[in-house]
Amino acid sequence: LFVDAARLYALAHGIGVTGTIERLDAAAGAMRVPAHELAAWRYGFEALQRLRLQVQCDAAADNPNLVALDALGAAGREQLRQGVRAARLLQQRIELDYHG
Repeated sequence: LFVDAARLYALAHGIGVTGTIERLDAAAGAMRVPAHELAAWRYGFEALQRLRLQVQCDAAADNPNLVALDALGAAGREQLRQGVRAARLLQQRIELDYHG
């Protein structure tokens, strides 16, 4: 979701940078997004990517994109919860921006 949102907003605002974080930063500036909202976007993207990469580094993983919730510790579950919450907020912003 974060990658797609960054691409969407980059196209919508004529942003030429590449990289999800750079696009989110530039889009937030163009859209005058509050700093705390941008921080949530960045944290959400980075937290979910970190969890995904941890699974991909596990050679025994059947699906390198599936995070087993029962294998996460308390910190991992909190990262996941915060990442999903940030994704939901970003989805809501897209809906407001493009669905009226």
